[in-house]
Amino acid sequence: MSNEKKEVAKTATLPKKAELKNESAQTANAQSVTEILEAQLKEIQRKKKLADNRVFFIEKKKELKDCVNALNDEIASGSFTTDRFVLKFGRRNSYRDDEQIFTISNTDVLIKFILSLKEEIDMAVSKIEKELLANLT
Repeated sequence: MSNEKKEVAKTATLPKKAELKNESAQTANAQSVTEILEAQLKEIQRKKKLADNRVFFIEKKKELKDCVNALNDEIASGSFTTDRFVLKFGRRNSYRDDEQIFTISNTDVLIKFILSLKEEIDMAVSKIEKELLANLT
């Protein structure tokens, strides 16, 4: 009896060309799917921000409408100026240091300003809605 070890040669089977080609195609496909999903996610996030801005503008427009109604009530009572609303113009010197230049409390001027602001909000909302509806077809 000999104490020789029997060595068995093991050979690794190499993947065939077709298998290698298939794996690289799958890897490329997975990368392209990931890129597509990331692009779509960015677009969804962009549209979500637009929708949030739209909601914000619409809420502010409703608040402005309430202000106009209150100012119209004051005009009806014969008020030339109002104590309830004031438009302040100032200059910010630092975080907590504001220099007031002047204020407007005339009801007619305030209403005109608010109506102008509402028109700007309407245009902004319209622009946002067009962007949200783009590429849906």
